[in-house]
Amino acid sequence: MVARQRFRAPAALVAVALLASMVFLGAGCADPERPNVILISIDTLRADHLGCYGYHRESSPNIDRLAAEGTLFENAFSPTAWTLPGHASMFSGLTPQRHGATRSETAIRSDVPLLAEILRDLGYETAAVVNAPFMQAKFGFDRGFGAFTYIPKLEVDRHQQTVLDTLPGDDGRPFFLFLHYMSVHDPYAPEDPYNRFVGTYEQPIGVDGQRLLKLWRAMDRLEASLNVDEVRFLDDLYTGGVLSVDARIGELMESLEQLDLVENTVILLTSDHGEEFMEHGSIVHTKTLYDEVLSVPLIVRGPGVPAGARVRSMAALIDIMPTVLGLVGLDIPHGLDGVDLADYWRDDSVPHRLLEIETSWIDGTRAKRGIRTPTHKLIVDLEAGTTEFYDLVEDPGETRNLYPHPVAAELEQVLQSLEARTVGDEIELTPEDIEQLRTLGYIQ
Repeated sequence: MVARQRFRAPAALVAVALLASMVFLGAGCADPERPNVILISIDTLRADHLGCYGYHRESSPNIDRLAAEGTLFENAFSPTAWTLPGHASMFSGLTPQRHGATRSETAIRSDVPLLAEILRDLGYETAAVVNAPFMQAKFGFDRGFGAFTYIPKLEVDRHQQTVLDTLPGDDGRPFFLFLHYMSVHDPYAPEDPYNRFVGTYEQPIGVDGQRLLKLWRAMDRLEASLNVDEVRFLDDLYTGGVLSVDARIGELMESLEQLDLVENTVILLTSDHGEEFMEHGSIVHTKTLYDEVLSVPLIVRGPGVPAGARVRSMAALIDIMPTVLGLVGLDIPHGLDGVDLADYWRDDSVPHRLLEIETSWIDGTRAKRGIRTPTHKLIVDLEAGTTEFYDLVEDPGETRNLYPHPVAAELEQVLQSLEARTVGDEIELTPEDIEQLRTLGYIQ
């Protein structure tokens, strides 16, 4: 049987609960005993392309070292397949249906409390360095940050120098940093020292954003496909991007050690979504809800976190906010969709849980919704009117659609009970925003 979905309070009640917790704990009073927190998001990073998740290539020595020093969640998932809603879920502890940032012209709802705001009000020094147009202030991601810097994807060296320059000095205040990297995201362009995985075959296709976008759309219309060498070429370039960002993580860790900040800093490393390499006939991301785009790494290291542990229980991006709140000593408010993952590393009993999932193209069309559990997945295409259901234990590759099925019927009932949808705050894209999105291949 499907577990009963717990009550989910409106965002306004979540805000009241958070305020009460902070008043009780002395919000606004800097406490040097609280741990520092660094949240690292490597955009578009598939978990299975890291050594610590079993990848056969040496793509991630520094991330692997971080995992060995902390706790790795083997089964962590995004509730969506693209950048804006994925990161909004990280910061809000809510699914996309509730935070509202689900298309290119909507921001996170202004009445939804965000992690940086809570930590700022608790006395934390806060700063962010972001690397994608969908992470800009207008989408709500600057809320709670004392310093917020956006640097475009292709300015890799300037981005990393800004990250290192943002590391705070020792002023007695705990800090919260959000560091966002786009080196893995298409268009795949690893720098020469890291572009070492491409084979001896001829480079068969162009990889700039517009070419990949046109190919992606042609594949969606069943007008194009890729052969084995072409898929391998894209994967090789992608893996070079993983190695590139891993080197940046190594530099960050070295700087933290030099500043004597490692021991009292909680570090969480994750991604907003994965990437497709023809597992289900397509490339890139955004339009499907298969595990190649939902499965993400989730590593937590620092005070209060077991070292060298691996947790099997299903985790999600919506768990990041409550987990951080727990690690800094705040009670977890009622009404969040996520849970405190400390409960899982204390008792890895693989509890049954439901993760509401959804995606659409950035304009809100081609929408899909569904539910993932540790053992099953339901996907409903809202425009095509089709439904897919997979037994993830017997068919982890999601190759055999079992719909209709008794368990699918139960999940459909749960999904219907979650139909209430909130809309994010409306924003307007500038010509510069549109050009940046075109460069990355999001729009034509």
